[in-house]
Amino acid sequence: MTSKESESAKFIDLHGHSGSNKTTSIEDFRIYSYSPQINDLPRDGQFYSAGVHPWKLTDAVSSFEEVKKLCRLDDCLLVGEAGLDRAIETDLNEQEKIFTWHIELANELGKPLIIHNVRCLSDIFRLHKTHKDHTAWILHDFNGTIKDLKDCHERKIYTSLGPRFYESSNAKIQETILNNKVDLEYIFFETDDRSDLEISQLYKEFAVRQKLQLADLKEQIWCNLSRLLGKNLTI
Repeated sequence: MTSKESESAKFIDLHGHSGSNKTTSIEDFRIYSYSPQINDLPRDGQFYSAGVHPWKLTDAVSSFEEVKKLCRLDDCLLVGEAGLDRAIETDLNEQEKIFTWHIELANELGKPLIIHNVRCLSDIFRLHKTHKDHTAWILHDFNGTIKDLKDCHERKIYTSLGPRFYESSNAKIQETILNNKVDLEYIFFETDDRSDLEISQLYKEFAVRQKLQLADLKEQIWCNLSRLLGKNLTI
């Protein structure tokens, strides 16, 4: 990271659903996540992602048409969230079909894909291998063991951590972060649907558990975003 990039590094909220008009600190960089039938459209000038959430696959064709239009705009940085969820009743084959639409759209546009995954990590790995030369993938609100985390990072799949890594005592990711040194090269943080949280809090909690300097962590995650998007950021 150059000195100029280091000075411009912000706290990155990679994935936040709450309130398209939510104001954030000038030290924060936030990507608002829009899903048809779930939340409000992104406001003008706001960086965002767009995707059909697996929880809302009714009228998936029309929802995806809307998503395609939004994803083609410059302020859209990521495609998704989209993905697979074994905790819902919707047929997994149907989920995979619609998820594949998003993989293909991300490839067409050259934009990273942010993924919803509940108990489908092996399916995600299978699709990651099947779809050749795809864009970067990010698993949002990652909750897994250290082996799961390493398996993702070995495949160069990014993992975005929500507050459960320090708030949820029964979450796998809490033990993973507490008891293992984590490779930072493929890590992000997110508030998801938590409008009560500042993204800086997640950085601070992670830095304490991993025995890191907050400034160093902030710079590393900023570098990760520059790599993910394929450009240096001076926002």
